[in-house]
Amino acid sequence: MVFELSKSYIDLPIDPGGVCTIERNDNYYIMGEDVKPLPYVDEYRIVPIGEPLANLAALKSVEIHIVYQIAYDIIEQATLEPEIVVMGSPTQGYHPIVLNLDPEIGCGSN
Repeated sequence: MVFELSKSYIDLPIDPGGVCTIERNDNYYIMGEDVKPLPYVDEYRIVPIGEPLANLAALKSVEIHIVYQIAYDIIEQATLEPEIVVMGSPTQGYHPIVLNLDPEIGCGSN
C-alpha cells in the first residue's frame, strides 16, 4: 500500500542546518491491512551528519536507524557489522540505504 507522506505526516518548524522532525498526522484517513491507522511510525527525525565515519558510528551505536547514503570507502566496514544491512540498486548514481535491524526500542534514541 502506498500513502502520501505529505498528508500522513505533519511538518514541524525546521531548524536550518539541524534536525528536521515530522510527526504522524492523527487525522490521516487511510487504514493499513491490519485495520490500524497509517502511518505506523509516530515521528521521524532527520539528522544531518556530514562525516562518513560519523554516519557509520551513529548507525552502529543505534543513534540513528537509517542512512540514505554511505560513503563508498566505508561500505566494507559497514558490511562487517552483523546488524547492518547495506542495500543498493542500479540507478543513475550511487544511493544505498543502510538500516540497523536491531534497534533498542524505548531507550531515548528513537
